[in-house]
Amino acid sequence: MRKYEEFKQMWLGKVCRDSQCVALFREFTEGFHDTPILERLGGNGGALGLFTRYDTDVGPVSRQVFERITFIQGSSDRPEVGDCVIFGATLNNRFGHVGIMDSVNPDGTITILDSDGLKALRGEPPSVVKLTVWRMDNVLGWLRFR
Repeated sequence: MRKYEEFKQMWLGKVCRDSQCVALFREFTEGFHDTPILERLGGNGGALGLFTRYDTDVGPVSRQVFERITFIQGSSDRPEVGDCVIFGATLNNRFGHVGIMDSVNPDGTITILDSDGLKALRGEPPSVVKLTVWRMDNVLGWLRFR
């Protein structure tokens, strides 16, 4: 996906807004893709709200922009390059996480472009945008541009 590769080159190694993962998502979707401002997307419930509240809190413009794809645990399905992958909450992060799909690895893990805003909340320096490897066991699903 050309747009994703351009976006990655633009942001890799830099701080995006407040270094929150949802800020990077918004920069990719609203700023880079020139989609309309997405109503309430990620505003309630953090990153996982992008997925779990899609049918209730997400407005009609956002539902026209994205297709929500649910990940079935144990399946071999993987997101495509440029999909926005949403992870569920953990013991250490009740907000979940979102990143932009970069690649599938031979072991079935995925590499995403993301930012770790929790560092800023802990008083650490803001996180830069980076590529990180994630297992699929906490993936809720992904949003794909229609």
